[in-house]
Amino acid sequence: MELQDTLDTYRYFITEADKLGLSYFTLVRYSPSEVDGKQRAIEHDVLESYRSYVKDPETKIFLNSDVTPEEGAKLIEEGKIDGASFGRSWISHPDVTKRIKFGKPLDTPVNYMNVYSPGEDGRWDVGYTDYPEAQYD
Repeated sequence: MELQDTLDTYRYFITEADKLGLSYFTLVRYSPSEVDGKQRAIEHDVLESYRSYVKDPETKIFLNSDVTPEEGAKLIEEGKIDGASFGRSWISHPDVTKRIKFGKPLDTPVNYMNVYSPGEDGRWDVGYTDYPEAQYD
């Protein structure tokens, strides 16, 4: 879809869905596919584009996709979001919560060749449970 069609479609959807008294919306930022390199969306600022369409003060807003812990904390402090999620970082960092707490980097890339299918050896755990933890003193 072109950008204007994307904006119109999701603004309409959010406006209508907001009438349902939902607990939360998760806005997912543009992130190019790291598996096949194909563009799957139109790049735009989803928080800026859609946040104001959630009118229900009880509905929480979460932001996902390449949110850093520092950015998430800042956006929460500014009242722009209620929470951030770290999906890919959670996959490739078994200790993601501890890393964030102790300021350790989230620097292990996701093994996309195995994350949604078994490896050549048929193992499903490769790409999900074989990532190293950080070193803590």
